[in-house]
Amino acid sequence: MPRISYQQIQQNIAEIANRDAYESTVIYDLLLAYGKPKATITKLQGGVNNFAKGDGVLLKDAVFFKVFPAGTVSNPNKYGTNGTDAKHITSAGLKNADIDGNGLTAKDALRIQQYLLGEISSLA
Repeated sequence: MPRISYQQIQQNIAEIANRDAYESTVIYDLLLAYGKPKATITKLQGGVNNFAKGDGVLLKDAVFFKVFPAGTVSNPNKYGTNGTDAKHITSAGLKNADIDGNGLTAKDALRIQQYLLGEISSLA
């Protein structure tokens, strides 16, 4: 697999993160954005090398992806606002993580990552 630069990955991910909506196939776009070969993606889409049981995509040693309805938290019984885990998200945390006020999305995650990496000086 040819090497892909950090700058190219950033550009690819930003392009995906700036979409208005996401389909369940976004995982394939993300794999391509990180430089996985198109042949690997095609095989994965066809079920070859997809080791997920039921819904989802599992490419060994690379990624596990499962689609959750918009605005939900993975394993809400444990990590949701009323979750049982000591580190579950609080109502304030959920509100603070929603940077653009449109619900918790990949765009919010991208902005937070950019802020933590020092690429932007404010989350506003």
